[in-house]
Amino acid sequence: MVPFEPAALPELLPVFYRRLFPHGAYGRWLGYGGVVKNYFQLREFSFTLRDDIYVRFQSFGSPQELERELQRTNPYKIDIGAVYSHRPNQHNTVHLGAFQPQEKELVFDIDMTDYDDVRTCCSSAEICSKCWTLMTIAVRVIDRALVEDLGMRHRLWVYSGRRGVHCWVCDDAVRKWSPALRAAAVEYLTLVKGGAETVKKVNISEPVHPFVRRSVAVVEKYFEAYALAGQDILGNPESWDKVLALIPEDHREPLRGEFPKKRDSAQRWELLKGRMERTRRAGGAGRSAACYGDWEIMLQYCFPRLDINVSKGVGHLLKSPFSVHPKTGRVSVPLDLQKLEQFDPFAVPTISSLCHELDAAGDDGEQEEEGGETEPKRRARDYKKTSLAPYVRVFEQFVEEMERARRGELLRRSGESRAGTQPEGGTPKRRDPRARRNCAFCFGFVLVFFSVKTSPLSSLQTCKETSEASLPGGHRGTGSAIVTSTIVTSAAGCGEMPGEATETVPATEQELPQPQAETAVGWPVDGSGDGAERSVIHQSDGSGFQAVADGFCNPRISRARPG
Repeated sequence: MVPFEPAALPELLPVFYRRLFPHGAYGRWLGYGGVVKNYFQLREFSFTLRDDIYVRFQSFGSPQELERELQRTNPYKIDIGAVYSHRPNQHNTVHLGAFQPQEKELVFDIDMTDYDDVRTCCSSAEICSKCWTLMTIAVRVIDRALVEDLGMRHRLWVYSGRRGVHCWVCDDAVRKWSPALRAAAVEYLTLVKGGAETVKKVNISEPVHPFVRRSVAVVEKYFEAYALAGQDILGNPESWDKVLALIPEDHREPLRGEFPKKRDSAQRWELLKGRMERTRRAGGAGRSAACYGDWEIMLQYCFPRLDINVSKGVGHLLKSPFSVHPKTGRVSVPLDLQKLEQFDPFAVPTISSLCHELDAAGDDGEQEEEGGETEPKRRARDYKKTSLAPYVRVFEQFVEEMERARRGELLRRSGESRAGTQPEGGTPKRRDPRARRNCAFCFGFVLVFFSVKTSPLSSLQTCKETSEASLPGGHRGTGSAIVTSTIVTSAAGCGEMPGEATETVPATEQELPQPQAETAVGWPVDGSGDGAERSVIHQSDGSGFQAVADGFCNPRISRARPG
């Protein structure tokens, strides 16, 4: 691989953004099929330019405009922010307090420096093949929980370009989460707690939550090769004293006396593990308290360590996929989860090696343009001749899967709509009399609503309370904005029940909904509107899993209580 020289970036970046950056798939990803009018225009981008010039609140009218700006400015680094209520590049013209982040992907940032207290091979920004296993474990543990426990579907895992990994959760409902929900998700996925002064950072007690059991099962597959062979955590008295400090004192001294008799870390680990398992069997028989010291050691040494501030902040910036790291020159490439164990961060192409591969391929951009080949076709051919091609393909497959899911959802909704008005025999269905009554009720209420719109606040509040009491099914909103959405939607459909509020698309940027205050971390799955207690996430019998998944990802609840 061609060595990277940071001083060469000004000459290499124009080639990268013109011939290698996947502008097409990138724009399709962040546009989300035009899910909301002006969605891409409301997205914030941040550029780090030469000499560490930092430019925030950039926004663009289309992916093509973003492409032209990238090729004009050639940023050293790209960060992606939230979708705002107004165009970010016009934030100085908006009334104070009106410019607010509306939604963004749920993101996770896992950095190797957070593991310095448990790795012996490297420290700080340094990484090697031994400690990189920690990132593999982190991806496996978090991705399993996102899919199986929280019901998320569209996850994009990306190598940061230096010493960590990022995750972008792109589900439609998740992008609308409030900071409180994002913080609750991170809390659910966190087991290692405490600062540098805390010796024991993982504590397990009975009954053991299913998330803990499943996480231990994942970590256990890598623990022997990483911790016992790679890090040799029980190789000498100084090392095993740190491990023994994590187990109860009544087990510590007997093991400290037995460890010198064993040959290596693997044998000493089997001794410790066997002792803990015997206490659990005895605890199951009611003879003594069960001890999970071996599980706590595995989790403290290997469990993912998340940065909660990156995840909970809707307006927080995160490095973009396919951004070049200015210090290593490596491209921030997507990870193929099917080949995660084979991923080597040192084999990731650098911008220097990619440009060298283009030169070796003998491409002549000017001759190709003279031959009549369009710029997008030439660029697609360019990246396919380099080692960036497999990573771009992983990204394109992710975008295509999201687009298929979106089309499938539209077809499903269309089928449900037709089924509601067309019976199996094909004869047109007569309108339900209840729909007419609902329609009359809605239009009548709209008249009342607008008649008091300019009245004092007390009259409007009385109108709101009356409307909530009238809604069927006890469906109560959290404010007048929710009630208005319910009324107008029902009146427009003329066939929906007033309580079945559906999401409407704002007509302009200024009409995008402003963030609502959240007083609770989770919502009940029955849609009652009362905040669910945080403890539902860690119910020991596992019943909290479905409640959390439904409360976080149920689209009906998301529509009733917008994040």
